[in-house]
Amino acid sequence: MCDDVEPNFDAMIDGVEPVMIDLTDVFTTGMILRGTRSSVGDGWYLHVIRGLHNHELAKKLTGHSFLGRLSQDEKNVLGDMTKNFVKPKNILMTLRDHNVESLTTIKQVYNAHQAYRSSLRGNRTEMQHLLILMERDKYVYRYRKVDGSDELRDIFWAHPDAITLVNNFHIILIMDSTYKTCRYRIPLLEIIGVTSTEMAFCVGFAYLQSERVDNFTWALQMVKEQITSGEVEVIVTDRDLALMNAVENVFPKAVNLLCLFHICKNVKAKCKMTVFPKKKQVQIMEAWEALIYSYDETQYYMKLAIFEGICSSCSIFYDYVHEQWLIPHKERFVEAWTNKVMQFGNTKTQRVESAHWSLKRILQDSIGDISSVWETINSMIVLQHNEIIASFEKSIIQKVHRYSNRLYANLRGVVSKNAIDHIAAEYDRVKYVGIDQTECRCTIRTTHGLPCACEIARYSMIPRSIPLDAIHGWWSKLTFHVDPSSKASELSVKHEIDVIVKKFEELDVYLKSYSPIPPASNLWKNYCNEEARQWEFIYRDRMQHWLQIFPETINEVIVN
Repeated sequence: MCDDVEPNFDAMIDGVEPVMIDLTDVFTTGMILRGTRSSVGDGWYLHVIRGLHNHELAKKLTGHSFLGRLSQDEKNVLGDMTKNFVKPKNILMTLRDHNVESLTTIKQVYNAHQAYRSSLRGNRTEMQHLLILMERDKYVYRYRKVDGSDELRDIFWAHPDAITLVNNFHIILIMDSTYKTCRYRIPLLEIIGVTSTEMAFCVGFAYLQSERVDNFTWALQMVKEQITSGEVEVIVTDRDLALMNAVENVFPKAVNLLCLFHICKNVKAKCKMTVFPKKKQVQIMEAWEALIYSYDETQYYMKLAIFEGICSSCSIFYDYVHEQWLIPHKERFVEAWTNKVMQFGNTKTQRVESAHWSLKRILQDSIGDISSVWETINSMIVLQHNEIIASFEKSIIQKVHRYSNRLYANLRGVVSKNAIDHIAAEYDRVKYVGIDQTECRCTIRTTHGLPCACEIARYSMIPRSIPLDAIHGWWSKLTFHVDPSSKASELSVKHEIDVIVKKFEELDVYLKSYSPIPPASNLWKNYCNEEARQWEFIYRDRMQHWLQIFPETINEVIVN
């Protein structure tokens, strides 16, 4: 109590004994209030005995919690924005846009943000809440506990639509682990698939107790249980020996490729540490790139000899590359071997790295629990599936002018637009390759299941459109769902082609002075259309072949 204040408490107010409340020690303002209990209800009356303040009246009221409290409408807006993973600072800016006189602070937004999330869970435990969410959205999930305990060991989940997708696109999977996604600091294994429109989709996720072979094997077995429409043929991973062993155990028939990007990154880092001067580093890395991009085994061993010669004075670096990568794993990342595998252009784990980045960008921090991570993943997957559906529809309905060529007549709207893009790139090579298989190398036929340059040249010579059966069936899947009643197309034009070839062989083909193909003058090249420009090269290839058979006609055939 303040010594200089002597209030009179002798009188009773309405028969209620007054109570002196001293707030001096709390607020250090010198203000003294008297409280009297109300005779009606449980309320109190406060009477100001000394209304002094130790500060001037505030010019702005920002920071006063009572005045900054959220209205019910603002709480509803905050709840909707929290549910859609909007950052608190952006929520605050939105509230101020709606109410320019708002005195709410960022701390109050954080508190309301946490209160909203707590209200959703109620009195349920973290795992109870997670299982309820997965049941609500019909997820497939599996978990196992530590033996003799209720402690969670590993948990796997997959979206129902993702299971449908992976059964449609099961040929290739990409796998990698990421960290710092939740407060428990346990690794999150993410499995990625690829669609015919070359878009990545999340097949499944697994929180694992540790990164041991047993944990990875259990997670991959859960993935394998969901794939019932065919075999997984290619799996791309980093050089994680535990994961690689698990892949070999669960998918013994699959080819396990290693991420070329991360291998080159590691080799470059080792080169910088052990090789000097910098000019030597550049020389070694150029030889390394030439080695890993060898198109066949013969070229590989030629480039290897050159690489060994350049590294002769750098034994530490060479031993690292030789023993760590080339001897045990060259078949998993060198193009001379990976180009023999139907991997649809997926030789790196960058797709799964991109998925990691997208997840962490939405998470905003790594202090949440597993159920909050699951909610973030669920929202990410829903958006991902919408984009995939849009890409399918785009391939079906969108007409691209540069693909109006008769060559693509059978493919437009039937196969992925990305497949036609690859074919168009090969079509541009026809002018340099012709029908020479040695020059063509036919890489895209073995890696993507698409016609290569020399194959396209033969279709152009007839001329005819590329038949649908020349395209791998993976590219013609433009839907989420697998149609069990659909069968592979049995339509074939082989008989018709044989008849045409036979008729052609029976003709008296004898080209004389005026060829139906115009001379390749600059004027003609500048003004002819794209299809006609290819005639020159086709004509030359055909005539050279003719002259090999009938050299006596050399004076009667024009070859420009």
